[in-house]
Amino acid sequence: MDTLYCINCEENVSVSNLSSPECSKCWGDDFKEAEPSTINDTANEDRAVESIEFIYQSSFEKIILDFSNNIQILGRDCAGSEILSKITENNRPVISRRHCKIEFKPDENRFFVQDLNSTNGTSVDEKEASIATLLKDQSILKLGREVFVVSFIYEEQAKSDANSAKLISEDEVTEAIPTVFYCSDCSSNYDNDGYCPDCDVKLQKT
Repeated sequence: MDTLYCINCEENVSVSNLSSPECSKCWGDDFKEAEPSTINDTANEDRAVESIEFIYQSSFEKIILDFSNNIQILGRDCAGSEILSKITENNRPVISRRHCKIEFKPDENRFFVQDLNSTNGTSVDEKEASIATLLKDQSILKLGREVFVVSFIYEEQAKSDANSAKLISEDEVTEAIPTVFYCSDCSSNYDNDGYCPDCDVKLQKT
């Protein structure tokens, strides 16, 4: 995997093919050379991770994990069960019931992956994860041969997304309420501005 700076996301991302690069977050293709100052090898000490998205590269479905308990287990009977079971049902290489664990270590502010003796193994950025292996933002996680791109969602990003959703919701409510105009003389209501046809008085907005 190579790293480029995505103009749309305004951050460095991993790309699998430099000849026709595609952003693993927004799927855009507008890049420039990676900016070393923004390369994120670990969770930045000043930024708390709200959750982690594992984006399945065959269908772009997402497994989203929060870390209120510091340890999450990925597998057909654990976190991500809906997507991981679907992969198995489609006769793809088997993903185990308890495939691997993702652990957050608060004292290091880092995430680690470790295989749980799965049938087909676990790797991070092409390194076997038979022992605890560092998981980075934009790492490539493989469960067997199934590929997931890792995306850290930081607290400030989650709050920004929530505020954006709230603003959109409020705008939708505003658009749903029609503006009403009324005549101050006869109190008749109209759905557009202008003058009252009966009183010839300028209409007022309610």
